[in-house]
Amino acid sequence: MANQKQIERLSLSDPESAKRAVDWSQWNLHAATPFDLIHALGLHRNSARGRTHIVFQVVKHVPTATKLKHKFKVVSCGVFRIKDVLRDIENVMLQERIAVELRSMTTMCATV
Repeated sequence: MANQKQIERLSLSDPESAKRAVDWSQWNLHAATPFDLIHALGLHRNSARGRTHIVFQVVKHVPTATKLKHKFKVVSCGVFRIKDVLRDIENVMLQERIAVELRSMTTMCATV
């Protein structure tokens, strides 16, 4: 979740992304209830699945929505074994780390 300072900095260079970050931080708090995740993971059948499975959601930002619950739309959702998607998780984390580094390099170049 983006903190207030990050959002303020982002709003100077990319107001649309700043709006999305604000919407996400609010929407994400209320997106899925624990019951939803318990049901999706099948914990009522096998409590061990909480240690071996993960829920992924792909969401789309709907900036024109007026109600908080409609700010993001879940376009796909699934439950996967962690060991089957671990490499994908690592790749996403690496891509995010690279993106952060590139943004900081761009900011440094812009200030020089």
